[in-house]
Amino acid sequence: MRLCVVIYFYHLMLYDIQNYAQDMKKKGFTLIELLIVIAIIGILASIVIVSLNSARQKAQYSKALTEMKGIEKALQLTLLDEGLDEWWDENDSSFSALLGSTGNIPINDVRTISVGPMATLSDYLQDDLYVPGSSGEYAYDNDMDGEVQFPCSSSRILNNRGVNLIYANAGGIDAGFFEYLDDTVDKGDGADCGRIRLHTDPALIYNIAVDYNDLGF
Repeated sequence: MRLCVVIYFYHLMLYDIQNYAQDMKKKGFTLIELLIVIAIIGILASIVIVSLNSARQKAQYSKALTEMKGIEKALQLTLLDEGLDEWWDENDSSFSALLGSTGNIPINDVRTISVGPMATLSDYLQDDLYVPGSSGEYAYDNDMDGEVQFPCSSSRILNNRGVNLIYANAGGIDAGFFEYLDDTVDKGDGADCGRIRLHTDPALIYNIAVDYNDLGF
């Protein structure tokens, strides 16, 4: 008798389950349920995309900083090659004769120099320098204009004193790029302080030496 009751309830339960499954197949998701699922998927996708873009941008900033440090090291090694006791003067007639211009010396232009100052710099540079932005470029800056104002300068005009690697971009300096460099190199001390500074032109300054006769490396 008990066995019959168990079998009866088993068949009843199985019937209910089958009916429930068939009802769900017929019913499907409601429109509201589908909209909720789509909205959740959209939110999750947006979060992932933002995170990936942020990570990609930081990777580009990091690559640029590594490149700038590499150029700094290349300049130092070239100084040692030439046995100099002070940094090159960008307005030296040797540069104007070789490059046909005066002022800040574009790093890529130095690759064309095979004699004279900075002749061995290209030996220490990568074949393809990474420069952020389509119109960005690196340049060597030393006007022999005295010591940079540390720890901070109240004037952007004075911020290019000393020996510097300039990152210039006609399209302007990406605020995120400056903040990354400032945070990484100077622990976020601002545009007028430390090794990373901003100039009046659309240029970012990476200070190499506080004075042209400072060879403290």
